[in-house]
Amino acid sequence: MNNYVEVEGKYRITCNNIRKINYFLEENGFKEKYRVVEKDIYYNHPCRDFSRTDEALRVRIRKYIGQGIVKIVLTYKGSRKILAEGVKARKEIEVELNNWRKMDKILLSLGFQRVASFVKERIIYRKKDVEVTIDHVYGLGRFMEVETNNRSIIENIYSSLSECLQPVNKTYLELCLETQKCRDDFDDS
Repeated sequence: MNNYVEVEGKYRITCNNIRKINYFLEENGFKEKYRVVEKDIYYNHPCRDFSRTDEALRVRIRKYIGQGIVKIVLTYKGSRKILAEGVKARKEIEVELNNWRKMDKILLSLGFQRVASFVKERIIYRKKDVEVTIDHVYGLGRFMEVETNNRSIIENIYSSLSECLQPVNKTYLELCLETQKCRDDFDDS
């Protein structure tokens, strides 16, 4: 289980060809670690509206492409503090699960309600304590996230790629609910 403050920059990829982003990452020492397909299922509390308190409760099913590995994680996210355009910090607590269906039954039995679910393909790059992901959120488009405790690294990466990136302050959940375009094409067997 981890308990920390997540500092993250999120950007919509606006250039048609993401080779420039891949080239930038490679030239700056980032290494591709793995590729995954993730299904995120979000829940709302029975007594308080997470959209009003700016919190989130999520079950994530992560399949590692080409590895036959599946990981399931329950995540709580606290309210956001906007640090800069597209950059936010928030408390995050995660615990690994071994059965998402049983967790779903527990949450529903306690009165939680499913809000939305969606699927994304994700390529994860790392360099020391910096993680960069290139995401394809089904129905929503392509995004890049940069996560590190050093805000200036996030801002420098954005500055270097600004002609290909548009800052996004909303979460994928908010974008999916707003547009109603996200898809849940996932084989969770």
